[in-house]
Amino acid sequence: MFLSLINEFRQINNREPARYLNKILDDYCLAHTLAMVNRNGIYHAPACYLDGYAEIVGCYDYLGNFEDTIRFFLSELGSKYPEHKKILLDIQEIGYGIMVHQGRLYITIRGR
Repeated sequence: MFLSLINEFRQINNREPARYLNKILDDYCLAHTLAMVNRNGIYHAPACYLDGYAEIVGCYDYLGNFEDTIRFFLSELGSKYPEHKKILLDIQEIGYGIMVHQGRLYITIRGR
């Protein structure tokens, strides 16, 4: 479902669908998301851990269901963070990690 929401966002912005969801990269993104939950705040991984991947991180109020929350995240990303929007529109290989903790959704997306 996550990739379809990303591709919906890309289509709205006149981009072709992302082609590749990297399950191994998902594990790294999930580990980073867990670290953000444990720190109770968001941060980007040091460049030496990114291995050439671009990264987007966020923390948003959970809106009661996954789809609505991700759509809100993408809307915020598109309107407030042009550098992150560009990353999401340019990458073809995507990994992600998502956790909900104490009413907040934490997310890490990496890609190239």
